[in-house]
Amino acid sequence: LKYNILLIIVACVVSRLPLLLSQNLYLDGDECILGLMAKHFAEGKGVPLFFYGQSYGFSLIEIVPISLSYFLFGISDIAVKISMLGLWTLGIVFFYKTLLEIGSQKNNWAPLLITLIFVFVPSFAIWSMKARGGYLTAFFLSSVVLYLLFHKKSNHSKFIPLIIGVLLTIIYQSQPLWLVGLMPLLIYTVYTVRKVNYTLSLALGALAGSILFIALKFDLSQFWSPNVLSFSNISWDTIVSVPQIMYYSLMGSYNYSTVVIPVLATQLLALTFTVLIFATLLIGVIFLLQRRKTNKLFYAACVSVLLTLAYLVFMDNAGYRYLLPLSGYALLMFYLFIQTIDKTKMVNAVLSLIIVLGVYSMYSFKNYAFNDKSEKDLLVEALLDKNVEYVYCEKGLLQWEIMFHSQEKIIARYKSSTDRYPKYIRQVDAALAQSNSNIALVTNLNEELRQNSVRATPIGDKYLIIENPSKDLLVRHGFAFGDIDTKN
Repeated sequence: LKYNILLIIVACVVSRLPLLLSQNLYLDGDECILGLMAKHFAEGKGVPLFFYGQSYGFSLIEIVPISLSYFLFGISDIAVKISMLGLWTLGIVFFYKTLLEIGSQKNNWAPLLITLIFVFVPSFAIWSMKARGGYLTAFFLSSVVLYLLFHKKSNHSKFIPLIIGVLLTIIYQSQPLWLVGLMPLLIYTVYTVRKVNYTLSLALGALAGSILFIALKFDLSQFWSPNVLSFSNISWDTIVSVPQIMYYSLMGSYNYSTVVIPVLATQLLALTFTVLIFATLLIGVIFLLQRRKTNKLFYAACVSVLLTLAYLVFMDNAGYRYLLPLSGYALLMFYLFIQTIDKTKMVNAVLSLIIVLGVYSMYSFKNYAFNDKSEKDLLVEALLDKNVEYVYCEKGLLQWEIMFHSQEKIIARYKSSTDRYPKYIRQVDAALAQSNSNIALVTNLNEELRQNSVRATPIGDKYLIIENPSKDLLVRHGFAFGDIDTKN
């Protein structure tokens, strides 16, 4: 057992080395926000509990390891990625331990093989190291909850159901979509245990956690609060688009709603998983109609997968990341299904082939790139060389990247007069009003603007730096100002 866990940990780390060592490794804007939150925490400037500007996305469990990683690797992309990989790896280990607790009478290799598939599944190639405020927290804690639900001693413990209840509230505050697939497995456990004390302890833990978060969220900023799910989004088009969204999500090669087409092996794996998920769900229905005698947990896992897919029809956009919970619940469903198959050698051969494809797929992600890292590095370097202290940034999310990669030597803001962290807006506008600091406008490269401005410096083929811009120029570029007087 201990060697299997060591093997899994090594596989988690080694499989991500191609991307960690790639020249394409770069934090997106949202990751830079969390990176700045961890920096503020490490510097003793507060304890950011939730993703800046939100009353959801509980992030403390991600912020703590990132801030500790800063002491080893400095404030850098690699520090953020490695700490997130550590959190994801812990979740994978608990997933493996969950499979061991469930047991496998016919196939002793199944827990390890299914877990290794999880390690190499493309859907988590990028997201296993993404610091996006709550996603990896929800993944890790969901794995812990599954382990506690099926731990053989949990039925007789007074504290385990209490802990589960508290963890459920943290998952809800982190990324609630993970709970959708978790609920059928929780209900199955409660039904199987059939102990009033167990149920009461669960409820008490959930109540205690809820009260705690009500107190923590009192007067919390809500700059960003999107309406992700809505009954008004249900239509035939959203229903028939589910397989395609599944496929793209399982490929794991996307940035927000933009798909980056991966290598053929990754496409093949995503297609295979998509087909297997629907096929296993269909087999589950057939088993149920035939009243076949099988582990009822298999049916619960099928419902978990079905419900995870079902919430897609309530969404108004292709949020591929919202299907991240699918991989774990689907692999649990597969694990329970193969217990019904007697041909162990054939099953293990197929699982091993999937792992081999996954290894190649994972290696290919070293070429994954969603933007031009070199130009952004050049931009930050140029701003620092010019001793720019404050920036008006015309491109959304770029302001966070500038601040993180300059380690806040440069403070930047976007067009709106409000943002996730209002202090930055006030600092930049105050500098403009006082006219005693080096200020710049960062905009898209425009040849006409470049020629008409004395202090315009092009950066690569994408950006243009205009030093000491006037307020009139900023207003013309769409920047809004609050109450601070910025006459100059």
